[in-house]
Amino acid sequence: MRTEDLHGPFGEFGPVKDVYLPRDYYTGEPHGFGCMQYVEPTDATEGKYQMDSQILPG
Repeated sequence: MRTEDLHGPFGEFGPVKDVYLPRDYYTGEPHGFGCMQYVEPTDATEGKYQMDSQILPG
């Protein structure tokens, strides 16, 4: 998953300012979660509520 892939689903709730997908320091493999930063705090609240525990892609 790339950060660009997350702008679409999360962008439904408002403009996304930044996406962070942490990776393991040694292997470079993703940890399986990410952090989204929205322009507006209310959009972040709605995005968190709607997308919590969703599996992407699919």
